[in-house]
Amino acid sequence: MPRSPHAADHVAALTTIWREVLRNDHLDATADLFENGGTSLHVLQIVGRIYDTLGVEVRPRHVFLHASPQDLTAFLVEDPASERPAGRRSDDDRTHSRPRR
Repeated sequence: MPRSPHAADHVAALTTIWREVLRNDHLDATADLFENGGTSLHVLQIVGRIYDTLGVEVRPRHVFLHASPQDLTAFLVEDPASERPAGRRSDDDRTHSRPRR
């Protein structure tokens, strides 16, 4: 459940994104992306739309781990470091990056 007006705005925006990407107007804030036909391609579309709509960089793994608008918002609210402008990386991102081959 959103704890702030900012979180409520995020839930509403993410729910709209889920509905548009999955082409299903009946989805709500608790709709699981993958239980509703989502694929990895949809995840990439969602990541792009989140940036376009909210100006927030969300990594694909965040969407995989938090597959509903409500869960993803809770993650963003609990971990403000994950909610940063695009192009900025945290120490956490560098730690979990795969080594280059």
